[in-house]
Amino acid sequence: MKNEDAFNAYLSKELKKLAPEFKVLKLCEKYHIGVSDFMLIRGGVACFFETKFLRDDPFKTAGQVLKHPFSGAQMTFLKSMRRAGAMSYGVVYHDYSDLIWVYEVCDLPERGNWFSHEFGWQGHSFARKDILGLANHLMHPPKLLREGPSLD
Repeated sequence: MKNEDAFNAYLSKELKKLAPEFKVLKLCEKYHIGVSDFMLIRGGVACFFETKFLRDDPFKTAGQVLKHPFSGAQMTFLKSMRRAGAMSYGVVYHDYSDLIWVYEVCDLPERGNWFSHEFGWQGHSFARKDILGLANHLMHPPKLLREGPSLD
């Protein structure tokens, strides 16, 4: 993948192939800053996720991992959706390994980015072509079955 826009285009196209079971909306931040990139719906239940692109190996890079971190407005939106009962995530495509990593909003760093020395693969990973596995995980995350960390 070339960049985050290319990843979003790929993800949008592949998620649309899962219809009619899943409905996907590529949301537009142009008018509402902080609104997540995607909303995925299945059976009347929605989840929201913001995507990010990671080109290099984070363990060989000094400093912050994401070139474009999760913004304060994006973190606020995702946390508010989670408080309202919707599932919300940060989805990071790692070009170096060709994997998609999923992090629940409560597992994202408060400042919206990781430093290389603290970055870990604590999320769930999916092969780039396993879009159905990704969609199923987004709609049925394990942490929703138990009380997660505070979002405040």
